[in-house]
Amino acid sequence: MTKTVSGKASQPPFSPGESTQLQPRPAWLSAPGGQGQHPQLSASALSPVRGRVAVFIDGLSLFLSAKQLGIEIDYQQLLRYLSRRGQLLHAFFYAGIDQELDSSRQQGFLTWMRHHGYRVVTKTVQHFPDGNRKLDIDVEIAVDMMKLAPSCDTMVLVSGNDTLTYAVRRVGERGVRVELLALNGFTGPALLNWVDDYTDLTSIQAEISLGHRG
Repeated sequence: MTKTVSGKASQPPFSPGESTQLQPRPAWLSAPGGQGQHPQLSASALSPVRGRVAVFIDGLSLFLSAKQLGIEIDYQQLLRYLSRRGQLLHAFFYAGIDQELDSSRQQGFLTWMRHHGYRVVTKTVQHFPDGNRKLDIDVEIAVDMMKLAPSCDTMVLVSGNDTLTYAVRRVGERGVRVELLALNGFTGPALLNWVDDYTDLTSIQAEISLGHRG
């Protein structure tokens, strides 16, 4: 997963005291009897007015989706895409550390991410006697989303994991617009039910693939 692209993705300065108009809740949620219905999901377009943006990337979910598509992610291009038409506050990247894999390669990739605009959050992968492995990092993502909810207008979640549904619903109730980027067919229906906008990873794969020139 180590990338060799050069350059640094910049982040605009942020003051927690800044004020900006929050986006209204979507019509599908505010309308009578609207709760529990699916939003009008877009093919790839993000909201044109996004205000202060926070990005939360489930690294394992994105890696598996990219593997399914047969592409390598250009993380600088991805960050530009996710933060466009908005003021980027923070971009979190959540990753598992597998003690049985080449640690130098893992650390090299994560160091590169830290130097290119991402705040990296790691957790050790659990190994079981039967050979299975498990990474539980949803709590970290949910807690960070709740902590940043008062300070941003738009949250972008890159994950298809249904266990984040409750956190998405709660930050939405606080007036935060939630946009989801995930792979169609690998996204939990409950999660789709509470986002304001959905982008299928397939529709932008050329734009965020390593080697693309935008």
